[in-house]
Amino acid sequence: MCPQSRDDAELCAICFDRQLEVTMVGAGGAPCGHQMCAGCAFQLCGRGLDAPTCPFCRADIGAFKSAQT
Repeated sequence: MCPQSRDDAELCAICFDRQLEVTMVGAGGAPCGHQMCAGCAFQLCGRGLDAPTCPFCRADIGAFKSAQT
């Protein structure tokens, strides 16, 4: 197993292309804490679902906030 560099740890785990930009906030207001890039978050919201779910833990997403990496 290769050691993970700091740059790799800050890449979006969905597209592996962009830096983490947003943190998901659950429908109840508490963040699930998972992060992704803005492009993947935009695509997630554009799927036409009433309440998108976190692709990592399947919690309902109520909002997105800026990631603090």
